Amino acid sequence: LLAIRYFAVGDFWKGLISASNFIGFLLAAPLTGLLARTEIRRSRVLASLTLLASAALISAVFAGNGIFFAIAVTLSSAAIHIRQPFFTDLYSEVYPVERRARCISLGLRLQLSFSVILGLVYGQLLDLNLELWRWIFAGVALVIGIMAFLLLRLPQKLIHRHEENWLRVMAIPFR
Repeated sequence: LLAIRYFAVGDFWKGLISASNFIGFLLAAPLTGLLARTEIRRSRVLASLTLLASAALISAVFAGNGIFFAIAVTLSSAAIHIRQPFFTDLYSEVYPVERRARCISLGLRLQLSFSVILGLVYGQLLDLNLELWRWIFAGVALVIGIMAFLLLRLPQKLIHRHEENWLRVMAIPFR
């Protein structure tokens, strides 16, 4: 909406924003492969990617042109979506096997509910005044930044490096 109505960017930039979640999922495979060869904790990876998403969204707030806006929003969305394989690993460590599905599904239902409600609220606010987008983005970036801090506090086991072939490790998200 903002790329079209506010910044009037071209088709390429609109397409880039639309493809941002797929870009994140695509980049998750090589990042998973690379990080599996290190002892970096998943919570640090998750927090770093979440902080990157927050910073990119804040930079979008100060965008002076549509191209910068499109790149910032794409980077933010891709950073959020690239985190999924790391969450999957974390779920297996944090939630007990007998309740894992129930716990994960509750989180997903809450996320979906909040997304729908906030999407409707943000849409109404933007219908009233399109200039409110900067405040909305700043608020969302603040919440994402808080999430990054909370991710650092998650308990987790020490990571052990995988010495297997990097192509097999890259296939982990697809399994």
